[in-house]
Order: sequence, then structure tokens, then C-alpha cells
Amino acid sequence: MWFFIFIVFSGPMKVERVDVIEIHWNKTQCIESTKRAERIGIPTHVSVGCVQVEGIAKAKDSKGLVP
Repeated sequence: MWFFIFIVFSGPMKVERVDVIEIHWNKTQCIESTKRAERIGIPTHVSVGCVQVEGIAKAKDSKGLVP
């Protein structure tokens, strides 16, 4: 699982907050989101990126199917 995040800085090397913007199941989709955000334009005090979170799988319903 990959989190597409915004890191908001409040000063040099000081993080104000980190926001998870989207969740993706593969790296390629997450990187496309970062490229799209950069094309749209992001404020100078914000960085975007992808972070991989391991150990999380898609949930299955009672019939064993992935929604």
C-alpha cells in the first residue's frame, strides 16, 4: 500500500503537518499522483511524495472476495 502525502512546512526544516491525500495499491499510481500535483502546482512550503506502508492487505468480504 502506498500513501500519497503532502508535507506542510512551517519554517526551515520544521514540519507543521503531514496529510495523506490518496491511498494507492501500487507505486506507479502513487507516482502519477505526485506528477499530477506538480503539474497543477503546489505551494512553495509544501512537498509531495509517496510512502510505502507494508503489512496491510486489501480486505475481503464474507465470501472471500475483494471489493
